[in-house]
Amino acid sequence: MSNTSVTLSAAIMVRRNAYYDHLESAQKSSLDITSWLLWFLGTLKEALEQALLRIDRVLMKATFWQRHATTVLNERQIKVLIRLLDTAGEEFEQDINARK
Repeated sequence: MSNTSVTLSAAIMVRRNAYYDHLESAQKSSLDITSWLLWFLGTLKEALEQALLRIDRVLMKATFWQRHATTVLNERQIKVLIRLLDTAGEEFEQDINARK
């Protein structure tokens, strides 16, 4: 899920089987929804953590471009920098080549 948009609804969709299991269990048992709430809050926490990571990445990219606003770069350099910043360098872990 690194580059995909992870919202709460998307996080629930990824875990929809567990969501329905917890929901069904809560509906069939007593009025105790503790298990479902714990699952939901865990899913919410993960979605929020992913959102914070995306925000951090956006701020890092903005800071980089502000610092280098006056740096003269050609089109290819800009393209590589954009890809590095968008993937946090993960795409180039093995190497940089003409194809990448």
